[in-house]
Amino acid sequence: FMRRLDLGAGFRGTRDVLVYFATVVFTAAVLSALNGLAWLVLLGGLPVADAPLAGIIWWLGDAGGVLVVTSVMVAFARPGPLALRIDPGVVLATAVAACFVGIGPWMPDDVDSSAVTASASLLCLVLPYPAVTWAALRMGLRGASAATAVIALAAVVGTAAGAGPFQTGDARVDVVSLWPLLATLAVSAMLLAASFEARLSGTMMQATLAQELAKARTLSELGLLAGGIAHEINNPLAVMLGYAR
Repeated sequence: FMRRLDLGAGFRGTRDVLVYFATVVFTAAVLSALNGLAWLVLLGGLPVADAPLAGIIWWLGDAGGVLVVTSVMVAFARPGPLALRIDPGVVLATAVAACFVGIGPWMPDDVDSSAVTASASLLCLVLPYPAVTWAALRMGLRGASAATAVIALAAVVGTAAGAGPFQTGDARVDVVSLWPLLATLAVSAMLLAASFEARLSGTMMQATLAQELAKARTLSELGLLAGGIAHEINNPLAVMLGYAR
């Protein structure tokens, strides 16, 4: 399926990222959720009245997994214009954001203010975006997808363990709460990284073409110079050959 969409060799621009999100993430996840839901209802494992909510939760889980995990696999399937290297700043920013979304900010015991708690929760939600943006601009698609995966894993594990800003005590509500973060984080990071890599590839191609054009001009000038020298040598030789005859 990925090869039919011309995505088997990885993302090559924002067009590939948009096609991937529109088809693989949403369409494939919907089909997978409908298939599993239909079998559960047919086999009597799920009441028909609970099927809509279960289907939404199933789709959100599948789509979130495809958004995060499959994006990493596709991003690493093709080497990008940026060399694969570890940026310490990106690693630190990703680790801090992962800690905040997975564990939550540390609050002193004597602080009991809803305003402070709301501000701390908002900070937890905002921190991942600068981290993945930095990863996208410094390490391209591979860095952006890897940073998104680390932050998403921390958020899922922390929420499942009852920590972090997304846990509510209800697993279904937790999944719905996590989905906006995973979706917006993955989509924005991948689109930014794909656009940046496409522009960088274009710049590198222009530089390569300019070098080749300079070489061609040099060879052309050398050819003209060689032709002029041959002409200057040929004239006296022709005169000498005429006297010899």
